[in-house]
Amino acid sequence: RAKAYGVDMKFQKRGFILEAEFRSGDNWKGGTIGGKASASILGKTLIIPNVTVRGIYGTVVYRIQTNHPTLKFVEPGLKIESFDPNTGLNNDGTAYYTGYMGFYFFGENIRLQLNAVVEKPQDSAKNKITTFVAQWTVRY
Repeated sequence: RAKAYGVDMKFQKRGFILEAEFRSGDNWKGGTIGGKASASILGKTLIIPNVTVRGIYGTVVYRIQTNHPTLKFVEPGLKIESFDPNTGLNNDGTAYYTGYMGFYFFGENIRLQLNAVVEKPQDSAKNKITTFVAQWTVRY
């Protein structure tokens, strides 16, 4: 059986929102062959080494209420995240740095969020990747 654990927290006061989470666990085991984890995919059996994954992130956001009739809130934020898919190996983890701006229209149900995500692998031979993302959220 796979094992996992984690802890998270959220603090909110006067427009500030702070969130953090830590998680860790071992990989899913579909079965064993010779004491090693295995899984069957498309009729082929794959041997899966037992690895421990680990991740952590922190987010800080500040919500600003506006006096505009359409734009109700502006929400700048920053998220820092680190993920290691195998704690037994060196240089296989990745850090993510996300700066974003959220815009709430007509209350809290319509939101536009613009992100700039920098993905920085631990392995110095791999290049840093920057991605720009725009997303709409409509709740009803």
